[in-house]
Amino acid sequence: VSVPTLDDAAGYAEFCEALGTFDAKAEEREALFLCLSALLHLGDVDFSEASSPVRGGGPQVEPVDPARLQVAAELLGLEPAALLAALTTRTVTALARGESESFSVRLDGAKTRHARDNLAKAVYSALFDWAVGFVNGKLGALAAAAERDCFIGILDIFGFEAFETNSFEQLCINFANEMLQAQFNADTFRFQQAEYEAEGVPWQHIEYEDNTAIIELLAARRVGAFALLDEECRLQTGTADSFIEKLARSRPAGDELFSVPKLKRAKGGAEFSIKHYAGLVTYETSLFIVKNTDPLLPELSELMGNSECAPLAALFPPDAKKESGAKSRALFSTTVGTRFKEQLGSLMSAIQATHVHYVRCVKPNPKSVSAEFDNALVAEQLRCAGMLEAIRISRAAYPHRLPCGAFLQLFGGLAGAAAAKGATPVDRAGSAAAALLPDGGYCVGKTKVFLRPGVMPRLEARRTVRRAMAVIALQTAFRGQRARKAHKATLRATAAVQMAVRRWIARRRARIRWAAVLCVQRFCRGRLARLRTKTLRRDRGVVLVQSVQRGRAARRHFERQRGAAVTIQAVARRRRASRVVKKAVEKARVKRSYEGQIAEARERLRAEAEEKASVEAEKARLESERAQLEGKASNLEEALKAQKTEHAKELSQLLDGQEKELITLREQLDATKAALAAEGERRGAEERRAEGLALQLNMERASHQKTGRALEEERAAAASARKQLSAAQQQPRDGPSADVGRAEVSKEAARQNEEKLEALQADVSTAQARETQAKSKLAHATAERQKDKAKLDRTLDSLRMKSAEWESERAEHRRLAEHLQGEVLKRDQWLKKAKDIITEYQKRTLTMMQPGQPAVDPPSPYRNQTPRQTPR
Repeated sequence: VSVPTLDDAAGYAEFCEALGTFDAKAEEREALFLCLSALLHLGDVDFSEASSPVRGGGPQVEPVDPARLQVAAELLGLEPAALLAALTTRTVTALARGESESFSVRLDGAKTRHARDNLAKAVYSALFDWAVGFVNGKLGALAAAAERDCFIGILDIFGFEAFETNSFEQLCINFANEMLQAQFNADTFRFQQAEYEAEGVPWQHIEYEDNTAIIELLAARRVGAFALLDEECRLQTGTADSFIEKLARSRPAGDELFSVPKLKRAKGGAEFSIKHYAGLVTYETSLFIVKNTDPLLPELSELMGNSECAPLAALFPPDAKKESGAKSRALFSTTVGTRFKEQLGSLMSAIQATHVHYVRCVKPNPKSVSAEFDNALVAEQLRCAGMLEAIRISRAAYPHRLPCGAFLQLFGGLAGAAAAKGATPVDRAGSAAAALLPDGGYCVGKTKVFLRPGVMPRLEARRTVRRAMAVIALQTAFRGQRARKAHKATLRATAAVQMAVRRWIARRRARIRWAAVLCVQRFCRGRLARLRTKTLRRDRGVVLVQSVQRGRAARRHFERQRGAAVTIQAVARRRRASRVVKKAVEKARVKRSYEGQIAEARERLRAEAEEKASVEAEKARLESERAQLEGKASNLEEALKAQKTEHAKELSQLLDGQEKELITLREQLDATKAALAAEGERRGAEERRAEGLALQLNMERASHQKTGRALEEERAAAASARKQLSAAQQQPRDGPSADVGRAEVSKEAARQNEEKLEALQADVSTAQARETQAKSKLAHATAERQKDKAKLDRTLDSLRMKSAEWESERAEHRRLAEHLQGEVLKRDQWLKKAKDIITEYQKRTLTMMQPGQPAVDPPSPYRNQTPRQTPR
């Protein structure tokens, strides 16, 4: 659950800070948070009854989610099985033949949930008591109260509660409010009596509505609602219906304060209604007995006392276990209602022994917004708070009370001379009241004047009429004085207008004469200008002819030089083209051999080295640009700090954003530097790897060439052997033995040559495979370098784009700052000009309104100025 107006993190931090202020130990804080977490998890644990009963009778209750029960048990420092057994079973002790015998009884789902709720209430109650004792111990409040029998207490009550369903809690709260309302009525009555006695005013007893009957209905010793409810709780067969029947029999016939709804009585429902002074409230009593007993099972108390969490186990001492067990065996001799009445009685005793001040808080509207007043809601709150009865008591005799000084200040003017009779304010107030109220209706005390109901409105009406007449007289005098002042101002304005008209006529005649003089001057100046123009045109023609001739000669000379330059360029280009063709032919010839390929690889390596050098140069250039950007940023920061205008806050926010972006750019630049360094290392490794591959390729090629030469030699030897064999076969046989020997030798040599040839071919294929593999590795390394180069180029392009965007934003901010500064300067100039105009107008007004001085002409804008030419 989240509330928009609450910050959980801030609240938790504030709570931890408060614990630190009271020097709470770390283990105490941890135990406090563990207990609160355990209570939250324990509230989420639910139980369900198994469909099949267990052996031995009784329902089988199991947790719906065992994981939640396990978490709650671990936070409480208990075993999950022990906690489950304590919640679902109860030990009952019975006496048989003079001996006590104990046996376990299984609880159903409803009773198990009730035991869970009781455990949570007991833990939270003990935790709350510990927190109160801890704070009081740190503050020393208890020791101070023991030493001194005086204190200041604050009691905060919520007020009456009336919901759709009202249970035992609402009955207790409304009973406390009834007691407090009775005390409030008694205090209000005593305050009125004390004030009348202190002022010496005759006192008469005032009848007011009393709620003693309602208090007797709830708190009577034997027939009260709480007493009858305790009696039903002590009975094994006590029910809510029997409680209502006993309560109804204890009330007299026709009692207006107590009633049972007829429909519910016909249906056998457990409800009754009580007419409180704030209104009728209906209570649903089905859970009254359960909530009034509210026992904590001895098994749960003993289990909590054996908790592994030492601070939590300390909240349930062995005495508490014995007391809980004794209460359980005594059939709950002390119920919740009894304890509540005892605590309420001690509270009322403390209130009666102190001097009480009441503060009533009224909520103007249910939305909690300003400038909205809900009349019905406010009236309902005042009625429930008993304010209407208190006001009725206050207004019973003399509702209006005014100090003597305030009475004379308000109504002394109506009494006239009678208000001045007397030596003291009390005497003067008495004579004024006697003059104003000859029929009575008042009483003068020692310091105040008391008025009967209806007297104060009559005096206020008379004072309003007298004030209206005085206001009319003041308005008449003021309007006459204003009309006379306006007439004098009109006379002065007429004289000023006449002077201004005469001055305007004189100025008009002077302007006409000055226009004639200017006309003659224009004619003379025009004639001189035309003569000067004619001379200039003649000189310009001569210069034009000369410039045309010089341009023609210059163009001829330029054409000759350009032709010669074209001829020289053609010869030079032809020679250069022939050299390029020769180099290309030579390069093609070199490429056909292995040496050319090696030279090409070296050329590639040299090109890559040059590219690396260019990258390093680009890196240096980027670093210089970064330094320039940092210099510009520092200059812009210094310039922006110097501005002190009303938009400084917005500009500072924008600059902070730009600073963050600058930091991001710096981080990206550092990352780029690191990437460049890594790229350089990787390129060096690739170069070394390429050199190794090239060396390996050379070795493979040399081995391949060697193998080829050996293969050629073997082939030549095999060919010669075949030739010898064929020659031997064609020659005539010298003898059978010689022919056979030569044939065998030739066959053996041919077979050996063929085996060597096959081995050489296998070596050649292996060398070719190795060469192909080396070429593929070299091509892969080249492709990787190309990818890295493209990635680096993209990074540099993005950095350049971001730098350009940052520069444009900086320029835009600079233009905005200049614009704002210009606007401020314009505003200052306008204000200065307006001040000058107002000052001049005030001077003129003061001069015109001073009587007895001659009228002075206002300063003319044409005074002390030389004549100038006016447009036609």
